Amino acid sequence: MRQWIKRFVQRQLEGYARKTLKHYKPVVIGVAGSIGKTSTKEAIYAVLSKSMLVRKSAKSYNNEFGVPLTVLGLESAFSSPVKWLLTLIQAQSIASGNAIDYPECIVLEMGSDHLGDVHKLMAIAHPNIGVLTAIAPVHLEFFETFQNVKMEESTIVRELDEADAAIVNADDQEASVYAKKTSAESITFGFAESAQVRGSNMKLFTQKENGGFALSFTLQLSGESADVLLPHALSASHAYAALAAAAVGKRLQMSISEIVQGLAEFVPPPGRMNYVEGIKHTHIIDDTYNSSPQAAEASLDVLKDFPTDGKRFAVLGDMAELGNETKPLHVRVGAYVMGCADVLITVGEKARDIAHGARDAGMHEDDVFSFANSSEAGKFLQDRIKENDVILIKGSQVARLEKVVKEVMAEPNLAPELLVRQESYWQKSPKKIK
Repeated sequence: MRQWIKRFVQRQLEGYARKTLKHYKPVVIGVAGSIGKTSTKEAIYAVLSKSMLVRKSAKSYNNEFGVPLTVLGLESAFSSPVKWLLTLIQAQSIASGNAIDYPECIVLEMGSDHLGDVHKLMAIAHPNIGVLTAIAPVHLEFFETFQNVKMEESTIVRELDEADAAIVNADDQEASVYAKKTSAESITFGFAESAQVRGSNMKLFTQKENGGFALSFTLQLSGESADVLLPHALSASHAYAALAAAAVGKRLQMSISEIVQGLAEFVPPPGRMNYVEGIKHTHIIDDTYNSSPQAAEASLDVLKDFPTDGKRFAVLGDMAELGNETKPLHVRVGAYVMGCADVLITVGEKARDIAHGARDAGMHEDDVFSFANSSEAGKFLQDRIKENDVILIKGSQVARLEKVVKEVMAEPNLAPELLVRQESYWQKSPKKIK
């Protein structure tokens, strides 16, 4: 009966969402890709908010429930049948034209872990602009092959119409192929010279006024250039999110000055390469929302180049949903740690293969430690770190490494504001809540 109710609610929401879009006709922007979706969504929202009324997916509302709820401007009722009934009543009213100040633009994150997911979401809310962030070997447990991942994530641009626009990462080898496999106008972004919306001269530097860090780069588009400052950013992943947002702004005929002003207000969501001040005057790179081999290696690059004279710690947890590639991909990440970190701490059973990979690559036995859970790792880390050390903390959701961040952050009372998965239902259970 519960499944029947779930399917009924889902179908009703989808129908109301389609009717709502048909009535209000907002610009719909869909963001898909293996990594970087949420940060890209936030960057697009920051840019477009300078010139129009915009709504974005809340948190990671990126599935068959989250997308229609975002279109309707409503929240999940979770497991309450009564609240879902009230939600459907509200949805019917909105779809009938009773919404006040309906947004001119909606930015939707479109997630997938099975073939056909993005197609279904596009059938609910067909994007006028589709953004493909990057394609990487994730969710292999469900997709089975990397080719299936490519076909799934590229749906966001392959199924666009001629009147639409496809925003594609020119620097991602797998994604860039699809810039030419779409009927829509193609706009590429990246640091490559071929990118239509291009970044250059990227730098990470200390902000003297607040003791934190910021990222800067030069933005070039339509024959103009301007300096971009991302005061809350740490990594190239944030720069790519900003460049994708600039490409969307270009498509919607925003000026380069408006785009730059909007990007200055871009704040990456919690757990996505965020800077957090640590105890003992240390530096934490909090990347605990999720993990995949490609994303882990990119995070290790940031650790390697981070401006500090202290030691570099990599705290890496299990990477989930990698199927038959689980062991070799963990070993691959472990080998990558060598040269990026002075000390490696792994968390979880699968992550032990990261430790094996690091040792096999030549990392000294005395610099590699493995723990069963995040609590043990956090306590161990507290005793090891010293002033000016920098700590990268990254793992899949199942590893719950935000607990490690909380153990070593200077102001743990700020955890609800700064860290991922701090809601009450996450504190009750480590399982994923939908």
